Amino acid sequence: MKIILVATIFLISIQGCGQKSMSQEDFKKAKWINHSKGIDYISSTKSSVTNSDRDSFDIKLRAISRDGVNIEEVNSDEEISEVEGFVIPLIKKMPSGISSGYLRINATEVLKPDFFEIVVYLSDIYDSASAFKNDSIVLVKIPGIETFNFVSKDVAKKMFLEDGNDDWSNVLDINPLPPHISITLKQREWSKNEVEDIKDTILKTISMATEAAYPAILLEKGNSYTIFEFKRL
Repeated sequence: MKIILVATIFLISIQGCGQKSMSQEDFKKAKWINHSKGIDYISSTKSSVTNSDRDSFDIKLRAISRDGVNIEEVNSDEEISEVEGFVIPLIKKMPSGISSGYLRINATEVLKPDFFEIVVYLSDIYDSASAFKNDSIVLVKIPGIETFNFVSKDVAKKMFLEDGNDDWSNVLDINPLPPHISITLKQREWSKNEVEDIKDTILKTISMATEAAYPAILLEKGNSYTIFEFKRL
């Protein structure tokens, strides 16, 4: 569903003749209320209707911003059915009685993992019993590291298959996934230089480390967002 959301968030070619109740300036000056990570909302009206699983909604794309400052209005009264499965549960989690308003969704922030993880890939001959014990002593001394966990080849394969990937056992004689150490950093804002310094330190101090990697999205600021208007029917 998140993949569908990303595709819709960057859709900018929708045209129509709908009448909007909020302008670009209104969106800029509005006091948005945080809903969850990467998602804010404005309540336009309230009603005595209690939220229900049978609620139906009218959801329309109203504005897009690529830089977080300049807002491009989208003149459309077309329903955006592609994102209903993502947006409607968000609306239902709002305080009871909100019947209409706006959702501002920052796709980058929504898709970011909840924690900053660095994966350190290891040689296949890594001895988890003795080597990880020694490496743990090193890792615990590196500033910024919160937790670390060794993942064997077999566990890595199990995690791979749990993600819905195909089992390669019928075509490969060996497990191609390397053992690795999953390292999480402390919860705070990290710069690229800071993360690269930690990464370099890890590679220098863990002798059997072959590579260290982390998702680039973790360092993206995520200034672009999409605004949807919603009404409870």
